[in-house]
Amino acid sequence: MPFKAYLEQLVAGGHLNHLNDQEKTKARAERAENRTEEEIQTIHVIHGPLHPEAARIIRAELNDAFSSK
Repeated sequence: MPFKAYLEQLVAGGHLNHLNDQEKTKARAERAENRTEEEIQTIHVIHGPLHPEAARIIRAELNDAFSSK
């Protein structure tokens, strides 16, 4: 079983709840309830690295990580 699927199964089964910070989860839920319509419609974009060599290195590392399953 791939690692990601295994983790998803553990989370769905509630086996990792002891690792969850309940105070942060509660605070995050409260912030989500109090968001304005404008905040909800904002899309934040994370751009990749600007340097081509850095992008190549990151792609190579990801390919190595996921091809060795």
